[in-house]
Amino acid sequence: MGDKVEAIKKPNGADGFTVIEIIVTIIIFIIFIGGAFQTYVVLESQRVYTLRQTIASDIAYTNLRKFSTRPTIATCSSSINLATSTYNFTPETTTTNNTLAVLGTPVTQTVVGYPVDGCSGSNFVSTTLKIVSTVTYSTGSASHATFVQ
Repeated sequence: MGDKVEAIKKPNGADGFTVIEIIVTIIIFIIFIGGAFQTYVVLESQRVYTLRQTIASDIAYTNLRKFSTRPTIATCSSSINLATSTYNFTPETTTTNNTLAVLGTPVTQTVVGYPVDGCSGSNFVSTTLKIVSTVTYSTGSASHATFVQ
């Protein structure tokens, strides 16, 4: 009977995992989770950057569309600030999704006209005008431009 008891016993170390195997497995798991987290952080920051850029671009384009025809300009200079009430300009205060706050502060909206042929001569009223709309926000800017006759 004593021989049967000996046969049922398992030899030491034949089953289970060693401490070293468990530690190595935990370290590999932590490295994998750390890499996944870093990927998430990078993707999230890119998403926020792209969202801000899209909103700023939308606002700049909307501001530019306010000048679909050439504004009447009394005096000529090398750059004409069109973002004033003189030219019936009102800056955008919201977007379709009410996400203007996503841009952070400060946000500046400028619309500037540049006479293509310069200010010389009496034909300034009929010359081409380049209009550039720019939105500058906390981490970047977006611009759109057009030419009007």
